[in-house]
Amino acid sequence: MLLVLGLGIFIGLWLGRSTIFDESCRKRELRALQGNPESFDHADQLLNMPNPLASSWGNLGLWSAPELTYPEAAKALARRLAQAAELKAGDSICDLGFGCGDQIRLWFEDFHVRRVSGLNPSSSQNLWAKQLLERTCSDANYELHTADHSALAKSPERWHKILALDCAYHFANWEPFLASAHQHLEPSGLLVLTDLTLGPHTHQGLLSFFLRTLAWMANIPWPHLKSPEAYQKSFEDQGFTVHITDLSTEVFPGIADYLKAFDSRWGRFLRPALRSRYALTAKAAAFAARTGHLRYVLVRAEKQPSP
Repeated sequence: MLLVLGLGIFIGLWLGRSTIFDESCRKRELRALQGNPESFDHADQLLNMPNPLASSWGNLGLWSAPELTYPEAAKALARRLAQAAELKAGDSICDLGFGCGDQIRLWFEDFHVRRVSGLNPSSSQNLWAKQLLERTCSDANYELHTADHSALAKSPERWHKILALDCAYHFANWEPFLASAHQHLEPSGLLVLTDLTLGPHTHQGLLSFFLRTLAWMANIPWPHLKSPEAYQKSFEDQGFTVHITDLSTEVFPGIADYLKAFDSRWGRFLRPALRSRYALTAKAAAFAARTGHLRYVLVRAEKQPSP
């Protein structure tokens, strides 16, 4: 967990109200905020400046205006997902990869869903999410499980909606996952997620090699990255009617610019692995924005009755 004292010092430094700590003390406090070295930990709270106690978002964001802060952009992407899913009072939801819990709080507070079952592989994120929801949604009906998307297949539950905000591109065994999602949705239920696909003509020569390397560095299974046509067919083959919206221009340029500015201000204080991760994300987003070889999509897939 993050130390409250460390966060107070960090926020004070950001706001320019503290002059009593030297550079070495600032560096030490910043590193204290960087979580533990899980593949997915709560270090992304650092992106939620100027107040990482108020939010702990960790998605790429929807940057509809240049003046948006990171938490505003990240929340906007969650809202776009919720709107596509038509979240409403009475819905039961399975939320895959819920991060530090901000999105679950949003589902309850703004969309008044009835119940949320969360699956997330990070124990440190889940602990943070549990404490957040206990503080803010104490009467809400939810369960948080430390497990990845593959645990969906073993669940006895069915849901109205299954959501995956900015995490599906890490999913291995894509077709079995879609089959499990179809099985665990109520009739006419919705699977709604954001994901990455390839652009056209990307399975060629050096470009394909470059994208494979990029996927490996970003912990994205290469078989998951499909052409738009193959990606849509993967849903249809499992019994979904699917609508796909390209959000690339609203996602990639904004997060690339933000991460570059963040690195310029705070990068020297980050542990090398975390700084490298943010740098890779910024470069990949800038490459995708410039070339169109990667696309960021919003998917709304409706379960169709079995024949």
